[in-house]
Amino acid sequence: MDVRIGDINYANHLGNDALLRIAQEARLRLFRDWGYVDELHIDGVGIVVADAAICYLSEAFLGDVLRILVGTADIHRKGLDFIYQVIDDNSGREVARLKTGIVFFDYPARQVALMPESFSAKLGQ
Repeated sequence: MDVRIGDINYANHLGNDALLRIAQEARLRLFRDWGYVDELHIDGVGIVVADAAICYLSEAFLGDVLRILVGTADIHRKGLDFIYQVIDDNSGREVARLKTGIVFFDYPARQVALMPESFSAKLGQ
């Protein structure tokens, strides 16, 4: 993914808010690869990001191309953590590591839901 002008903050490097958007884009692309339209239509439920953490390791700048590796951790009945490694594709330098904790959510009922079996199967559970 390219670092765009809107991703740059007042310090002239990639902002933390942009890193969270980049993580969301990477997660959405993974969901689409798995056959889901988006994060709101996963066999009758959606997801909610319950927590997030960013660990910066180096700067990224306008025009840099980032490669995002996505993994999972702490899988449980109602959610899991997505782990992201952000790498400058040109230099191989690690830019950041992120985590987003998600829970499945029944939007009409406005309550946390169990992980759909189809999603669990994608995780090899």
